[in-house]
Amino acid sequence: MYKVWYIAGAVLLLFGGCVGYTELPEPVKILRGIPADARSIAIHVLPATPGSVRNLETSADLSITLARSIREALARRKPDWRIEIREGQTPPVKTDLALRSEFLEVDGGSTGMRFWIGFNAGATQSIVQVSFLDGGGRDPAASRISHSTMCPTGLCTDSNEKMLQRNFEGLADEIAQFVIDPTEYAKRK
Repeated sequence: MYKVWYIAGAVLLLFGGCVGYTELPEPVKILRGIPADARSIAIHVLPATPGSVRNLETSADLSITLARSIREALARRKPDWRIEIREGQTPPVKTDLALRSEFLEVDGGSTGMRFWIGFNAGATQSIVQVSFLDGGGRDPAASRISHSTMCPTGLCTDSNEKMLQRNFEGLADEIAQFVIDPTEYAKRK
């Protein structure tokens, strides 16, 4: 009987995957719901706050990477929406919503701590300030969202960049849920 538990434990340690979790460092600010007839959104790419990126050696533009992840997450949940990414000073195009997400902190974590310790040690963490405007220029809701990705069992061999990719996927899904229904999102969190 003990052999079964040892084998199950070994399998869990070897094949246990990384998990993500989300926290809201402060309450969601909701002034009004999104318009029921909203069918388009523009994702405005804002650069990361200077000094906010740690423990990463990537040359990728993190803001663009997150914007693409948000677009994919929104497209899965709202396939009938027109979703645009706007970089720099592009001329305004009429959309029902305009999303802004600004990195406050991006920490790639520590591969050594994830491998040897596990649990939350060496976790990858991203904190963004998210807000959006409706077509009338009003700000229906805003939130600060923190998403962490960790390896609970240790023995994780993924690079910080791979962990960041997973982190962004989870963070983008959280942002998509927030945009689609901020009131329901605040209730769940």
